[in-house]
Amino acid sequence: MKHNKINKIPLKQLTFFKVGFLFLLINGFIVNAQSISKVQDLNFGDFIPYGQGGTLSVSPDGIRNFTGEIIPKSIFTPASFNLYVAAGKTVKMTYDNNLTLKGNHGGIITFIPADSSPTGNGLIITGLSPTRITFGGTLNIGSNTANPVGLYSGFLVVSITVNN
Repeated sequence: MKHNKINKIPLKQLTFFKVGFLFLLINGFIVNAQSISKVQDLNFGDFIPYGQGGTLSVSPDGIRNFTGEIIPKSIFTPASFNLYVAAGKTVKMTYDNNLTLKGNHGGIITFIPADSSPTGNGLIITGLSPTRITFGGTLNIGSNTANPVGLYSGFLVVSITVNN
């Protein structure tokens, strides 16, 4: 009986990639509005930073961009809400322009929010009810040392004022 020769395959060095997650919860407070309902949370999806990191953005329109040494890996979504108010009302959204997200294994990522207002200043004129409000933003992601693998999260508080 003849034995087949078994070739040894040398082990290749495995490269470790960091995968980060971001779940951003947005809470809305409404003044003079009938109601608001969440449609979906802002989610940047999984991503792999390497080297010195870079930026990862999800626009309010649902377009993802990245710069530097970032590889986006999975599904992403902008946050969206339905605002139920009469047509023709002026809606003003206010929120912090810069937010720090903390990692569950250390590290911080800076988040800069962006809203769906035509001029980006948080001012919307309502149309037919419901009026869809969407949020995106940009993550500034550091090196692997600065941002260890893990879940990064934070809260963005959005105040929505409807003028009569």
